[in-house]
Amino acid sequence: MARITKTRKPQASPETLLESLMLDHLRTLAVQNYSVHTVRNRQVHIGFFLQWCKERGLTAVSYTHLDVYKRQG
Repeated sequence: MARITKTRKPQASPETLLESLMLDHLRTLAVQNYSVHTVRNRQVHIGFFLQWCKERGLTAVSYTHLDVYKRQG
């Protein structure tokens, strides 16, 4: 009987420093044995924030940016 192997899609490299930092954070959570669901949930919600930053042309984030984002939520 032949063994079936699954191939993973290659992950796209991060486009911005913020995306790179998010991926590092998610890897850290995985290494610390956080649930797969927790890591995925964080990825989705941080992704929303990164998209918001991208739409505004932000490459760095300040506390002011975080406050504005939270108020719009």
